[in-house]
Amino acid sequence: MPAATLIRRHRAQIRQLVARWTGENQLTLDAVLDDMISRCRDLDLRAVGPEQKLVLDFIVLVTAKTMHALFGPSRRKWIAL
Repeated sequence: MPAATLIRRHRAQIRQLVARWTGENQLTLDAVLDDMISRCRDLDLRAVGPEQKLVLDFIVLVTAKTMHALFGPSRRKWIAL
């Protein structure tokens, strides 16, 4: 199955769980998912394997990337003491 189809099919579940775990706004995550779906379509990526495992792995990936974007070195604010 195309990866874009898998993401679209489980979009609401992915968005809701990642928002709950990261505290990120669901609208922001929706925009991220739109970009990922588009990129999967452009690259003609395929999702191979058990669907539930793929969805769980994708949720973990998006959560990790979101946390890195929120709290990674580029967003860290240092306070001089």
